[in-house]
Amino acid sequence: MFMKEERVTVLKMVEAGKISAEEAVKLLDAMHAGKCQNGGSEEFSEKVKEFSKNAEIFAKDVGGKLEAKYKDMEPKMKEAAINALEKTAGVIDGLARSLNESVRNYKENSAAAPVSNGEPPAKSDWIDEVKED
Repeated sequence: MFMKEERVTVLKMVEAGKISAEEAVKLLDAMHAGKCQNGGSEEFSEKVKEFSKNAEIFAKDVGGKLEAKYKDMEPKMKEAAINALEKTAGVIDGLARSLNESVRNYKENSAAAPVSNGEPPAKSDWIDEVKED
């Protein structure tokens, strides 16, 4: 069996997110095969160190690219959010104007309409008038 220290190194690489579990299995298998073949593991340790170094370089490169994309997208997302809010406010403003106009029309029509029994028109009549507008 290969050294415990080497296995711990591979597991720490998985824990740090430098390699996947599948990659760790391959490394552990290679460690075991190397140990069985030549009785030593110096070469394997170098390969693990090189792999770890390459994984770090890759992670930094990908991280940098993702950070740049985020910074590029941030103002665009803010602009999109502001546009959505402005459009929503416009729709709400339009609805408020329409409701105010309906109320004003109702008041004008109910004031001009003859009242036969001394009561205002039934609410259902007013609703029908609003629907027609």
